[in-house]
Parts: sequence; C-alpha cells; structure tokens
Amino acid sequence: MSDDRPTAVALPGPPESWLASLRTLLRDVRGKSPSEDDVRAWLEEHTEGDTDANVDRYLDFLAAIDVLDGGDTPPSLGPYGRDFLDSHDEGVLFETLAANVAGVRALVEVLAIRPITDIEAAELLSRELDAEIEDASAYRGWLRALGYAEYDEGVIDLTTKGRRLVDSDAELSDGAASRLPSTRASEAADAAANESDDEPTAGEEATPGTAASSSETTETARSTAETNPPDMDASTLTARHDYRCMVCGDRRRQAPEEGYAEVHYLMPPDEDHGGPTDADNAVVVCPNHRADFEHGLIRVDPQSLTVEHAYETDVSGRTLRTVEGHALGAQYLAYHNDVVADF
Repeated sequence: MSDDRPTAVALPGPPESWLASLRTLLRDVRGKSPSEDDVRAWLEEHTEGDTDANVDRYLDFLAAIDVLDGGDTPPSLGPYGRDFLDSHDEGVLFETLAANVAGVRALVEVLAIRPITDIEAAELLSRELDAEIEDASAYRGWLRALGYAEYDEGVIDLTTKGRRLVDSDAELSDGAASRLPSTRASEAADAAANESDDEPTAGEEATPGTAASSSETTETARSTAETNPPDMDASTLTARHDYRCMVCGDRRRQAPEEGYAEVHYLMPPDEDHGGPTDADNAVVVCPNHRADFEHGLIRVDPQSLTVEHAYETDVSGRTLRTVEGHALGAQYLAYHNDVVADF
C-alpha cells in the first residue's frame, strides 16, 4: 500500500546552508508579513532565478511539513516554523519531517544499523513508499542539514549527533533493532532461490587490471543483500573467486591441485571496528595483499573499484576483480579508506 505523505524536497543550495536560509525566510515571514509574491520573489532570489515550478515545490513542501501555513494569504508561520524559529532546535524539524515525509524515519532506522550507499537508500525508499525512488539526495540532504548524517564517496552514515538522536528516540531504537536484518535476510533468501542454474562457474571472472564496465560497477555497488547468500563463509567465498586475489589476480596453491586465498574484512570484525563477517564486507586476496589491506596500504574507490597502492605502482590504477555472486558493499570500502588506510 502506498504512503500518501509527500516525499522529501531538497531546498536550494548545499545542505549546509538550508537551515540558515530557512531561518531568514521564517524571520521575514513573521516580522514583515510579506505577500505571497514577496515570498516567491525571496525564494527566486535565493535560488538564483529558479523556475516558478520549483518555487511552487518549495512552498508546497514547507506547507506540507507545517513550517509555513499553506492556507494563509499572505503566508504565515506554521506550528513547526514557529517552534524552530523560537528554539533554533533542529530536532523540531526532524520531528515534523519524520511525521510528515514518507520514508524519513525508515531511512534513519536503517542508518542506525550501518552506513548505506545512495543506491541502497533509493532501494529502501522505493520499498517503503511502494514507488520508484531513483534519487535519495533530498533525504540525505535534510539529514545532513540537521547534522544527523554525513556523506562521503556515495555512502551515507549517521554522525555522533544522529546516533544520539536514535538513542533518545524509543521508536527509532526499536525500528533500528528490527528493520534491516529481516529485510536483508528475506532479500538474500529470494536471491538465492531465484539464482539461475546456468550461473557462471567460479573460474569465470573479470580480467585483472582492466576497467569494469559501468553496468558491472553499478551492480557491485548495488544492495549486496540482492546477490550474496547469507551463509557464504570464507571457504565458499574463496572458491567462488577460484582462489584468485581480487587485487593482483594471483592464484596461490596449498597443494598441487588445490588453490589457496585468504579473506580480509574491510571493516574488521573486532571490538575496535565492529564490522560484520558478511560477504559484502569481504575481499578475497593473496597473503601479500591481505597484509597490505591490514596495514592500510591499499585503498579501493567504492564506485569505480579502482585500486590505489601505497608503493606497488603496477597495482595502482587496476580495477578490483569481481565475480558473479559476490557483491561488495561500497560502505565497507569507504570505511576502510577513511579509517584503516594510512597513506
């Protein structure tokens, strides 16, 4: 059943400027009692001559979240607009966004579990709203504007302030505890059930050192629950890669007819990092490149999968090898780059 509430609308400019612009608009509405034409002129000025249609979208959205009173002419403040202007509390805006904009609460609940990519966010919103949502930028924009989320290399994550929000909101905490695991498990089960009998064998892989096509890169960055079976352990994963290193393509042996490779978790599953032992957090590598990952001497771009090595010039610039049936989580690559990599 579709959600009849509106979807998020991005305000003009970078998210970091939204709250200041909104406060200025609300102060003018309260202090000057401008006409609707004055408000429209203000919006056009602050959007560098935006179209009438977009100005209508901004006004309709601010009315829908009770920041402006959409029924008044000239415009006046809605209840949340008054509260925000009086308190300067971003929580007031989150309260109305969570109540009046479809998908906002669900997105925060999932982010409380782990970081997610733009693509995963759009897929989550599409499921929640029972409608095709191709772009989650307005949603992440509002969370960034409120200081609850940060965004880097296509990955959305909660800030410390965002985690405090979840901890202080019983409904968000309860949703965070239940939403993502069941969603991922059910999707993974569906993917496994629908897996084709003529799936490529473990030996069919991309050639190391060549650029992946745009469709391959997009598939790699897609929601990993769609392609990774939930019970894919290290031995299954290394066999799927035919024991070849995803960085250099080398295939080691532990016996004349038996291949050997190792699994490294990008967000380590120790108490310092708390990463999962899921396939979307794992790369299959030779012993040398596992050591380089552990020591932070390798970075991998989450979107293009381009490898950057601290000292191996013949490795830098390659594209990380991929195989069918193993999708990496872009959020884990971004975490490794930001937290573990050290060059």
